Amino acid sequence: MSPAPHTRRYSAFISYRHADNTQEGRRWAEWLHRGLERYVVPPDLIGTSNLRGEPIRDSLYPIFRDEDELPANADLATGIRAALEVSDHLIVLCSPRSAVSPWVRKEVREFKELGRSDRILAIIIAGEPNADDPAKAREGILRDEECFCEELRFGAVREDGTLDWTVRTEPLAADLRPIGTRAEGFVTAEAYREYLTLNSSLTPDKIAIRTETYRQQLGHSILKVAAGLLGVPLGQLIDRDAAHRADVARQELAKAEAEAARLSRLTRRLSAAMIIAFVLALAAVYLSLVAAVARDSAMAQQHRAEDALARGERVIDYLVCDLHDNLRAVGRTELLHKVEDSVRIYYESEGTDAAALNAAKAFDQLGDLAVTRGDVSSAGKSYEKAAHLLNRVEVEPDAFALRYEKTVNLKNLAWVAARKKYWLKAESHWGAAFVELSQLGSVAKDHRAKWRAERLAAVLQDLKGDLLRAQGRVQEAAHAYELAVNIGASLVALLDREITEGDTEAIRVLRERSVALGKQGDLHLNAEPPRTAMAMVAFKASLSDRERLVALSRARNFEYLADLSVALNKMSQVEILTQEWSDAHMHIDRAISLAKKLTEFEPANSVWWNNAIMHLELRGELFLAEGRATSAVPDFQEALQMAATAQPSKQPAHQAMQERLQAKLRQAVESR
Repeated sequence: MSPAPHTRRYSAFISYRHADNTQEGRRWAEWLHRGLERYVVPPDLIGTSNLRGEPIRDSLYPIFRDEDELPANADLATGIRAALEVSDHLIVLCSPRSAVSPWVRKEVREFKELGRSDRILAIIIAGEPNADDPAKAREGILRDEECFCEELRFGAVREDGTLDWTVRTEPLAADLRPIGTRAEGFVTAEAYREYLTLNSSLTPDKIAIRTETYRQQLGHSILKVAAGLLGVPLGQLIDRDAAHRADVARQELAKAEAEAARLSRLTRRLSAAMIIAFVLALAAVYLSLVAAVARDSAMAQQHRAEDALARGERVIDYLVCDLHDNLRAVGRTELLHKVEDSVRIYYESEGTDAAALNAAKAFDQLGDLAVTRGDVSSAGKSYEKAAHLLNRVEVEPDAFALRYEKTVNLKNLAWVAARKKYWLKAESHWGAAFVELSQLGSVAKDHRAKWRAERLAAVLQDLKGDLLRAQGRVQEAAHAYELAVNIGASLVALLDREITEGDTEAIRVLRERSVALGKQGDLHLNAEPPRTAMAMVAFKASLSDRERLVALSRARNFEYLADLSVALNKMSQVEILTQEWSDAHMHIDRAISLAKKLTEFEPANSVWWNNAIMHLELRGELFLAEGRATSAVPDFQEALQMAATAQPSKQPAHQAMQERLQAKLRQAVESR
């Protein structure tokens, strides 16, 4: 008996070998079916045109899977054919088992014969694609490990629309094999953790690292398939996912701010002895915020806060370090300024060298926050307060903590002086920092301390590059940046493990290396003539590091997202010079999307605001370079509107930016 004709259209048809959907923890078709049908399409994408010029639907539901969709008494061949005809895409679950399945091969062939070769997505769950490649044979990969069926590997579309089954094709594929293996994974990270615990000699820490990496891999694969079905760039969905997290954070932060305001009214009645209780209350408010955004991270921080309750001084360490990093990550740094006075009162009431050292650390951190918000003046004042406190400390001169903090503070003062173009003062501070650094390594008592000293050496080399570049000493600046990159690379290698979200020091090194790589690229790009190939290499490496940082933070660290938008802008600049128009648009469109989401979240952040203006300006220049002046006009207009809102026009740099944008807008209008 034939099944009734299908009356609905499917987003996708899942083609798989039933043997790949029976083992507990590896029911791949069920996992994929459930994940795609439950995927929430970002509301701002619904109804807009995708890369194929089609309106984006409001859901990926329904997805066809034969075990769910076909009745038990159906004519299987007819039912499958009918479902293929009303499916927009074909998703093939690829394994050595499915590669030899007659049904999978037939489904791929028939879908290609329907003229939809460009709508086939592959998901590798086990085995190796293109295992017949001689190069893979030399690596010990056997032909029977092949996971792509023959119909997936061959069948190119000729100009007349017919298929040439003698020509190889390469399907778009997501890879669900655990990184570094050809073995089959699992549909949940928990199942993978259990497998590693029972079947490997790895330490619990390494198992935790691999489990978290695999959890991210599963989520990324769903996004990759969803992007293919919707016809949008993967980066766009990643950005929307980050924006969704930002919305959640915004709601929770509003609650936190209300509670912080209530608590701040009480501070006038608090004595110095009660300040610790105030700080703990604010920390607890923040922990409740993080719990809503990242449960696992919040639990870890809750444990640290509970430890602090029993250790007095560690409460302040929590405020200065953990709370600082987390508020900075979500882009709401103003909350820390509400407790600056409380920190000062507490430390002054203590009156010890240890308290003064911690106070200096607190003010250096507050200066960093001001830098994040683009407030160089406030940053300088905080750094000066830190320097004043450090000069009062009477600790033995070989104390690592004191020398380290002095080096950091002098580096910060040099940076502020450079931003204000006080070059002699900047060089003086940098020289003093280098002297402190030269003695730091000799007093480092353990491996971690030496590693931190090396990291600081990389930061100082990067700053040296900035100072040399400002003086026009480009070759020397390039050498300094190269040293910073090389030190960063060696420090990352010394970790001898995969970097995870909790590796704070390693993540900072990764970020600093990405900054130095970006500056290397700038030197190549601004050379006469531009060294585009070398700039591309440096910018790609920087972009790779920044993508990695965003992944490590699960797109929750807004600073990393801002850094990523700048790296995407740099890539687009080179691609404009090399006339790689499609790639240039892909990168700058994503940069604009990221920057706008960030400015919506914290409109007062002038750095993020200026990033958005910079990205819009570059896209306008891209349109002009393509000869599409009409398309350039809206971008220049929007950039001008944002510039008019961002800062008072009396500031010379801001006024120059507005004049530049006005000139480009006139050029675009006249070229239409």
